[in-house]
This record gives sequence, structure tokens and C-alpha cells, in this order.
Amino acid sequence: MNQSGTGPVGETPPVMLCLDARFVKPTIVIVEDDKAVRESLRMVLETYGYAVEDFASGEAFLDQQEIGDDRFVVIDAGLPGASGLETLARMRARNGGLETLARMRARNVGLPSVVVSARSDDEMARRARRAGALALLDKPIDIDALLRAIERSAVRGEGVQPRA
Repeated sequence: MNQSGTGPVGETPPVMLCLDARFVKPTIVIVEDDKAVRESLRMVLETYGYAVEDFASGEAFLDQQEIGDDRFVVIDAGLPGASGLETLARMRARNGGLETLARMRARNVGLPSVVVSARSDDEMARRARRAGALALLDKPIDIDALLRAIERSAVRGEGVQPRA
């Protein structure tokens, strides 16, 4: 069985739950200062068919001129400099392309995101929700839980746009 107990190890990666052809898989943006974690997470997500972009800091991510509206952010809470939660707050404060759908605009949420942390607690979970994160995951990252969060956001239309 795999870590979540849902099937055998080596099982074929799950298919996106969203069967509506108007929606596409989001590009996953990893914001993580630990190069080994960043690279291994990239490798796993690419295995599941996701395009991946990665950044070593919140500042590097925020410095992009354009951040597409078909992104899903996986961000470390404990980044040096601008923390993951501070980076999410800055994203939320920005206008323009970061606000992906009317529903998200109404909720004042930026790109759909998951915060990961080696030292999470109830207060961090509250802060992550206030910053707009869909979930707070402990390290080591439960890949099944991360994939479920990504798939749920795609099914709900959070962070993926209909094809033109």
C-alpha cells in the first residue's frame, strides 16, 4: 500500500478528477528554498503529468512580470526573507493576473495554493487560511494529499481557466 493506504505502491498515477474538457491541469509553482525538496517535488509532479516552475524564494516568485492565471502554488511557510505566508499575503494584495476567477475575486483570494511546513501548528493553519491557502501540509509532504488539493481546485475551477 502507498502512504495513504489507497492502493499498492507503484500504482499508476491518478487521473485528474475534472472530466470537463474546457479545463486544463494547472502549472504547479513550487516556492521552496531547499533545493533537494524543490527538485524531488518537481520530479514527482512531472511524473503525474504536471508542468512545473520553481523558485528558491518568495521574492523571486513575486518578481515575475507575469504570473499566469492557470497556476497552483506549493509554498514553504519557512522561506528565508519573505516567508511563505508573507508571500501569499503579497500575492493576495496584488491586482490583475493573480485574481483568477470571479468567484476567487469575490473571496479576495489569489492563486490557489498549499502551504507546506516542517513545523506547523493551529496558529499557522489559521494564518495560512487567512492568506488564502487551500491547505497546510506537513513535511515530509504527503503527495496523495497534495494531489487531492490540486485536483479539488481544478474541479472547482479555482486556478484553472476555461480554454478559449
